[in-house]
Amino acid sequence: MEKNEPKIPHEEIVIKATLQGGFSEMESVLKHHFTSGRNYISTLERHLGVKFHREKASPKWRIVYRYTVADRQTAQKLLTYANHKAERYHRTAFTQAEIKAILARFNHEETE
Repeated sequence: MEKNEPKIPHEEIVIKATLQGGFSEMESVLKHHFTSGRNYISTLERHLGVKFHREKASPKWRIVYRYTVADRQTAQKLLTYANHKAERYHRTAFTQAEIKAILARFNHEETE
């Protein structure tokens, strides 16, 4: 990362990870180098009125969960929120192509 490149907030990292296949508390530590992944999930749920899907990340870990986005409405709220926050710093969290691709994964919900 270059010195002038803005640091991506942990909250945005959590949103991107949950929208792109899921996010576990262990990944927040090992891959992203922060320890408050569960706190960001809880804060997003309260702030945006959404609910993440939770499943145990591994049978041998008692309280480590993997979080995923359960539906299109939650995905849309997360995408809008992330881009709104990034806009404050003259950045874009998700491009229109990324938004389209992410939301396309949930299109089957509309026909059910």
